[in-house]
Amino acid sequence: MSYQEIVPYTAVFIDAQWDHFIRAATLCVMKSPERAPIIRDIQKMWVNSQNANSVLPCLSVRTALDLYLRVMNFPPGSEVIVSAVNIPDMIHVLKAHNLRIVSLDINLETMAPKLHLLEQLITEKTKILLIANIYGRRFDVTPFIDVAKRHQIAVVEDLAEGFSGFDYMGHPESDLSLFSFGPIKYFTAFGGAIAKVCDTAIFEKMERLYESYPLQTHMEYLKKVLKYTFVYVLLNCPSLVKPSMYLTRSLDIDHKKYVVKLLRGFPNNLIERLRHRPSTALLAMMKDRMSTFDSAEINLSNVKAEYVSERLPAAVTQVGKEAAVRNHWLFPVIVENPDEVVKALSTLGIDAYRGATQLNIVEPDNGDSHLSKLDDFVARYPHEAKYLIDHVIYLPVNKTVPFHELDRICRALSVVVASTNDNDLLPTRPEPNVNLRSKL
Repeated sequence: MSYQEIVPYTAVFIDAQWDHFIRAATLCVMKSPERAPIIRDIQKMWVNSQNANSVLPCLSVRTALDLYLRVMNFPPGSEVIVSAVNIPDMIHVLKAHNLRIVSLDINLETMAPKLHLLEQLITEKTKILLIANIYGRRFDVTPFIDVAKRHQIAVVEDLAEGFSGFDYMGHPESDLSLFSFGPIKYFTAFGGAIAKVCDTAIFEKMERLYESYPLQTHMEYLKKVLKYTFVYVLLNCPSLVKPSMYLTRSLDIDHKKYVVKLLRGFPNNLIERLRHRPSTALLAMMKDRMSTFDSAEINLSNVKAEYVSERLPAAVTQVGKEAAVRNHWLFPVIVENPDEVVKALSTLGIDAYRGATQLNIVEPDNGDSHLSKLDDFVARYPHEAKYLIDHVIYLPVNKTVPFHELDRICRALSVVVASTNDNDLLPTRPEPNVNLRSKL
């Protein structure tokens, strides 16, 4: 691979400009404005005629989930049905409350959990259904809420990767809807989250408990902003990305693993660190980013993603191509031999990646009552979710990538696929009824 062949764009990027970093840093060192008016302004933005649920700005999505669980105080051993792809920290929070994890498989075409499996997983111990919209794809949660209501189960709608404007703020009947503004999310504030709470009494309990949390200091927030500024240089600045890619590949250094590690919001002491309120500077930055939301930015991302989608080789499967709403947070595709494909693309100057996000399969807890028999385990194990995680790669496709570079990415992918014999890269997705007993 020559220096000229490198496409200087990455699978993840920070959705910000230099003035956003300057603004965030300035907020950290200037005299703090009053918190209450900022919170009220944010709350007003997140209430409309379609969804008037109460609004709580939080430090992170994990903070909001932990806060909700503390208020609800479910009995130890209660079960939570979780759509089968999420980040490990969300599972960590659930287990910190002594809850058992029940994994609900997903459909790769729609990215929706499999509704027909849901009722089979519900037991007398089931208290919560946590469903995640991942990669920016969105599905109709109404049928899931209908099932949950029949069984008096709370619904948590995880939209950490799903913010695309104020036209959708979560389903009004979801007990809790969560949105993230972390470093690699759309319209990032370099942290922060929004929780929409359906029940007013539960919201008031959450708010009272949250007021007892210590504040994130401005220095803590400033350190994060400065760290993400360094990451921004590594991810978003083509004139610097290109030489850094060339150097790290020449030295056989996995720079991507290092960058993803820097993007982690809570690298250690998760529960202790998430139990804080956002600093006033972070709240002000959240308000700034939200108040300047421009749907044209989301539309540009979608135009470029769809441009590549139309040019994918037949042996490459796009994730969530039949989703009800096809926004594109990251650009995941499925291939049969992902490690080989990533390596081959790298030799052609394309920075595809396997671990661009912390998303992983949610394994069911051992010993669940509904998985006590091997036949049940085989039938209800999240096969499609596992297939996704085992075969997904992330391409450097986002709104910052010029069309001529997108063409180069498509050509390189076609070359890699065509270079294999016997369609070795053609994904062979397991059918739901296939007997997989021998593979367990």
